[in-house]
Amino acid sequence: MAVGASLMPAWPQGVGGTGNEGVASYVQRTRFALGYVEYAYARQHHLSGVTLRNHSGTFVQAGPDTFGAAALTANWKDLHATDEIATDLPGTGSWPITGASFILISSAPDRAERTAAVLQFFNWALQHGEPIERALKYVPVPRALVEQLPAAWREIRDPTGRPVWQ
Repeated sequence: MAVGASLMPAWPQGVGGTGNEGVASYVQRTRFALGYVEYAYARQHHLSGVTLRNHSGTFVQAGPDTFGAAALTANWKDLHATDEIATDLPGTGSWPITGASFILISSAPDRAERTAAVLQFFNWALQHGEPIERALKYVPVPRALVEQLPAAWREIRDPTGRPVWQ
C-alpha cells in the first residue's frame, strides 16, 4: 500500500495523535514508534532525533542551527501571501523540512490604528524577542528580512491613503 504525500496520510496501520502534543505523547510511550512533531515538542518529550539527507546531499540533524541555515536560503523577497517556504532548500547545513508561520495583514485596513498597534508589537518582537525565540527553540527571523519589513509595512495604507506605518 502506498501512503503518498498528504497532511493526513492514510497509514496502513498504527495509531495517531491529535496535534503535536498528542503525537509526541504517543511516540514517547510507544516502543519503536515514529512520529513527526514540531522540534520544541520533541525536546519537551525527550524524543530522539533523526538525521536526514538534505538537498545538497549532506546528512543533517534537526536543530536550531540547521533550521536557521534553511531560513537563510529561503527566497523571502518573492514570497506572496498564498505561498509557503519551499522545503529541501539548498545549503550543506539546511534542514530539509523547515517551515515558517506568517501573519497576514490587510494592505488597506479599515481600522488603521489597530493595524499600527499590531505592527508596533511585531516590530518590538522582531527587535527584542530573539532571547525568547531561542529559549522556545524557535529560529529568529533572519536579520536581512527584519530589515526589509519596514519598507513593506509602509505600503499598508489607511482609508485616506496615508501609510499606517511611519
